[in-house]
Amino acid sequence: MDRSEQVVIGSILGDGSLSKIKSKTQTSYLMISQHFSKRPYLEWLRKEIGNRFEIGDIKPKLGYKKGQEQFYFNTRSSKRLGEFRKFFLPQW
Repeated sequence: MDRSEQVVIGSILGDGSLSKIKSKTQTSYLMISQHFSKRPYLEWLRKEIGNRFEIGDIKPKLGYKKGQEQFYFNTRSSKRLGEFRKFFLPQW
């Protein structure tokens, strides 16, 4: 297991979320969001994970209440992330 996958697993166990598995392709994608003040951390995560997985741009995600402003990114769907989904969230 390479460093990028280790960072993904840490994110899954932390505040990242995996999409439901697509039945035809058995793939899933990872979404990670952080408060806007944590953008440098989010950029570091994107760089680390991007060594192994294709990733979209960091985008703003505005909440309904003051203080909920966030940035997020998604990976592209992949079979490896689908495997992680099955392992960590088998009942979902």
